[in-house]
Amino acid sequence: MMKSIILIKLIKEFVKNENYKKLKELLGTMHVPDIADILEKLDIVDRKMIYENMDVEDVAILITEINSEYQEEMITLLENHRLKEVLENMSNDDIADIFGEVSEEEVKHLMKLMDDEDREEVKKLVKHESDSAGGLMTTEYFTVFTGVKIKEVIAQLKRKGEDAELIYYIYIIDKSNKLKGVVSLRDIIINNGDIVIDKIMKKNLISVNVETDQEDVASIFSKYDLFAVPVVDEGNKLIGIITVDDIIDVMEEEATEDLYAMAGLTENESEKNNIISSVKIRFPWLMVSLFGELISATIMQEFGYALNKIVALAFFIPLIMAMGGNSGSQSSAMMVRKIALGEDEKSKLLKHIWKETVAGVIVGIISGVLVGIISYLWQGNILLSFIISFSLFVAMTWAAWFGSIIPLTFEKFKIDPAVASGPFITTANDVGGILIYFGLATVLMKVLKV
Repeated sequence: MMKSIILIKLIKEFVKNENYKKLKELLGTMHVPDIADILEKLDIVDRKMIYENMDVEDVAILITEINSEYQEEMITLLENHRLKEVLENMSNDDIADIFGEVSEEEVKHLMKLMDDEDREEVKKLVKHESDSAGGLMTTEYFTVFTGVKIKEVIAQLKRKGEDAELIYYIYIIDKSNKLKGVVSLRDIIINNGDIVIDKIMKKNLISVNVETDQEDVASIFSKYDLFAVPVVDEGNKLIGIITVDDIIDVMEEEATEDLYAMAGLTENESEKNNIISSVKIRFPWLMVSLFGELISATIMQEFGYALNKIVALAFFIPLIMAMGGNSGSQSSAMMVRKIALGEDEKSKLLKHIWKETVAGVIVGIISGVLVGIISYLWQGNILLSFIISFSLFVAMTWAAWFGSIIPLTFEKFKIDPAVASGPFITTANDVGGILIYFGLATVLMKVLKV
């Protein structure tokens, strides 16, 4: 924090005094993400001077690090010749990402500054959904044809390698552009130059279809520990690659999305600029909670007989609801994680449901016995202690089972299962817990003629 304050003060001072040489030197010592972090603390004049005095390679990185508001500002403030240099230092997939963030007017402006070849490549990329493999991929990769020798591959790398975003993997294609295999740069270096590339290429490689969802792509990266994944069309023709730096952004995006969903929000509320937007996002899920709790209140009213007979039952209502809700949320979170990691085989999921249910039974028994003892020592009523103990056991067992089932149900109906860990499952467990608690109390009291 202190370092940022000092840097901001220096930047403002250099701009005010028009000491752009010192400003350029300072910016050259800073990491681009750190510059992105302090932009909002500077005024537009300071930011303009930053855009103009950073190395053009760093500006090309910076524009990918900042939000759409500052991206549009940069496009507006930079002279066309400077902006053209920035675009030339960016990969086509990063340019396509920016096109999806800024206004149509700014897109047209940027298009005019690009050369014909890059413009056509970017047009191909923006046709794909932003959350698909096609939307993530870059068309700047390195390929060679089958049948070439390693020494020829090395010669091509020297000539054209700098045009590729990643050369750790060399993709082998045939004359019709169909993907045949892949070779790592390491294998190229350690093998004899006269060996034909086909002899050392890996044929059983991992690839994704252009329409594959970004979350599934992220799972593939995580499962196979890859630096890049080739993207193919329906005919297995290579049309792009996805690199690990892009997939890290996806993982962050998906984690943020799930976090908001678990809180009952449908999108990243931090991007909304007014109170009305926040209310629209929160209100539906709060209504779920409201009506759920009204149902709980109605249940308690219906079971007024039990409360009138043993008033102390009311003391333990929060405990039953909280423990059931927590048990259900834990099971739901575990199931959501299993689904997110791509463990969608029926046998594995059923095994996990069984595991969560058994865990709920064990934890429910322990919690029930403990609370039963405490309630007896407190109230001295053996019937009350049994009701509370048994109700807590049943409520936690039910919640653990229900919490693991609901995410699967959501997934089946193409609804984000992370939502199941929000107000929906909490409210459902509250209603279930109250129903179990007072239902059991009423039945036992009538049977025992209390």
